[in-house]
Amino acid sequence: MRTIWTLLKDLPDIAVEGNTWIKAIYLDKDKGGGYYDPSTKEIHIGSKIESGTNYFRNVVLHEVGHAVQEQFDRQKADVITKWLADDFGWQTFEARSKPIDDWIELMGGYPPGTTVQTKTQVRSYIQQSIGKGDTFDAAKIVNGPAGHLWNDSKFGPRRAFELTGSNWYERCDRWHKHNGKRFFVNYHYVRLMAVDEATIKLVASQMPDRYAAMSPFEFYAELFAWYYDSQSPKRAAIPTNVSAWFLEHVGSLDLSSPFAPHRPPPRKGKPRTKRKGK
Repeated sequence: MRTIWTLLKDLPDIAVEGNTWIKAIYLDKDKGGGYYDPSTKEIHIGSKIESGTNYFRNVVLHEVGHAVQEQFDRQKADVITKWLADDFGWQTFEARSKPIDDWIELMGGYPPGTTVQTKTQVRSYIQQSIGKGDTFDAAKIVNGPAGHLWNDSKFGPRRAFELTGSNWYERCDRWHKHNGKRFFVNYHYVRLMAVDEATIKLVASQMPDRYAAMSPFEFYAELFAWYYDSQSPKRAAIPTNVSAWFLEHVGSLDLSSPFAPHRPPPRKGKPRTKRKGK
């Protein structure tokens, strides 16, 4: 609790005291990691994480970052989601016909002369190969008949699936790349993804944890934790555009605030005596 208090006291008021999307912070007994539940507005931190470590500070601030995005996006017209798209190239595509085609188009599109039937089949193979969600394990890639476009390892979408793999964020520097972007499959959210290659270079070479490449939501939470952890070993590597954004929209670290909450002084004078009963 001492470490949590220290972290929260340094944050701008809008991130904690002024954040209506944080109702409570719980310490979960005998668990590791942490999570934020927007439906209950609760943050849960596992008690198995060693207090005071870089990982513990990251988990606490990461989950607060999720709550900040919930509040900002709902109150300020998706301001964070738009920033992630405009400055870092994050795009997500549902596994439906039009979004699938939009994702493929970013990779150069279908080869000239591809028939309507083949395009329909490619969409179907993608939908079958993306899995059912809520997992970090890659689903089995479904093949088409011999000689089908979908089976071609040089075809952008197929290559994106093959290079994603399980725990895809750890492999982000190996994702399929085309025209300045990287492409991967998010098996947890059942979404197709695209992001600027420069963003992945930032994650892989400068940010403290590659989990930032898991999704745009986790990327923002990791940026938040990175910026607002005064003890982060890589804090000096934060890009100026990231620092400027947090200063303008959220606020700066306040390391001057007192360590503990104010407590009233002890009562002076003689203690009260209990009234004797009859």
